[in-house]
Amino acid sequence: MGGAGGGGSATLELAAGNGTTSGIGNGTFFGFASLVVDPSANWALTGPNTIGTVVDNGTIGVSGSLDVSSAVDPSSSGLFLLNVGSTLEIAAALGTSTQMSFNSGSTVDVDHAASFGLGVGTGSYTGPLLENFGGGTTIDLKGLLIGGRVVAIRSDHRPVAIDQWFGASRDVAIPDFQSRHWGVPKYVGREHWPFADTSLK
Repeated sequence: MGGAGGGGSATLELAAGNGTTSGIGNGTFFGFASLVVDPSANWALTGPNTIGTVVDNGTIGVSGSLDVSSAVDPSSSGLFLLNVGSTLEIAAALGTSTQMSFNSGSTVDVDHAASFGLGVGTGSYTGPLLENFGGGTTIDLKGLLIGGRVVAIRSDHRPVAIDQWFGASRDVAIPDFQSRHWGVPKYVGREHWPFADTSLK
């Protein structure tokens, strides 16, 4: 079975409506640099998929894996719906309107924690909204130390530097990383650290 090639700099567009596809970047669709998901589009991606840039203004349901090797475009305002056991890997997500919704066993791998939103490690941080953490969900923020600060999650599920909470309300999750067990956080306050895996890689 043949595939569609994009010549290395072309855009693959998923139009409005419902659909299912697979093999982006490694079989069915190859040679495309970017993926655009139109408003009112609801597409399921199955199997392994790889693309440089994603502009998501609809819904991408990941049922296998999606590796965004460059960035989620900052103009994106859509939803990444991570289905059971799926993986979304992104190099950067600098926008403030993207949503990532988890299901059991789903994973988000962020290759560069400093590129997961704007103003990471400052009081003016804005970035992707992480929703619906459940049993067995994972987010792996690689390079958690940003300017000597450890990044954690505020009560509205957005990353922030832990030292911004000192002297403020403790109704937030503050991980206590054990010296040899980076994936074992200590829960503080009424909210739990929502990550099953906080590995430093």
